[in-house]
Amino acid sequence: MKNRWMSELEMIKQNPGQSVSDYAQKFKMLMQRVDTTGGFGQHYIISKFIRGLSPHLMTMVVGHSPQTLDAAITKAKEIETGFTIAQPVQQQQ
Repeated sequence: MKNRWMSELEMIKQNPGQSVSDYAQKFKMLMQRVDTTGGFGQHYIISKFIRGLSPHLMTMVVGHSPQTLDAAITKAKEIETGFTIAQPVQQQQ
């Protein structure tokens, strides 16, 4: 089972239309199952999470250099919210 979870973790990506919250929840679940001893380290975990974000979020989150997974998730959610708010405005123009 752990091998399957590790494969899933290696392949995890935010799917089109999937919210950051849903992606983060799945990421955290897999991380807890795979890294039971906490040996992966914050840098790896943060990088892995960010690399799985959709490209438009990834580049913006990286620019903020989050120091924890929770900070990366929070920043991704904030950016996602900004895009969501801006989308109807762009469609009106």
